[in-house]
Amino acid sequence: MARRAGVATMPALGAVMMLAMAAMAPSDAAAQGRGERQGTARVGERLPHIAALDDAGTPHSAAGLLAGPPPASGLVVQFMTVDCKPCRAELEALVRDRHRLDAAGIRVLVVNLMDDPDRVASLIKALGADVFPVVRDRTGAIVESLDLAKPLAKGGTEIQVPLTFLVDARGILKRIVRRYHDGTIDDILGLLAGGGR
Repeated sequence: MARRAGVATMPALGAVMMLAMAAMAPSDAAAQGRGERQGTARVGERLPHIAALDDAGTPHSAAGLLAGPPPASGLVVQFMTVDCKPCRAELEALVRDRHRLDAAGIRVLVVNLMDDPDRVASLIKALGADVFPVVRDRTGAIVESLDLAKPLAKGGTEIQVPLTFLVDARGILKRIVRRYHDGTIDDILGLLAGGGR
């Protein structure tokens, strides 16, 4: 490393290599390593129990959606909050490509994390996401189980979203997606279509 005017600089080749490595680093829906975790959920292991009621009082669970009928080839569990702008974009992508997901046997469960029910209903309707089961974590049990509340320096907490779990037909968590990119729906189809095996 060379020093110039008190500033450390890297040789040009080293800088190019660093940029290339950064571009290859998984930042969103790229393959996640076995063992990556979010709270009690760990890639390569059975998805923890995720279940809640929709606003009509109907129970929905990840396991139930996988079981069918008919049995699903995979499941997208999309966690969201009303104020999360990337969550909106991700829901829009799922709605836009729902026919491709349906044709591949992939189901979607939307999990709202502790928002006002009227605001959730309004957003879901505006986005057209009412084509999917939408449940609400009213008590914070899912937030706690998955360790989604991040303490803020000024006090209080912030829920860590966007977050998506991709689950195969056997209920195994295959990937944790922290942010969608242009090819995420294709990634989902490639990973989960045909049971994700």
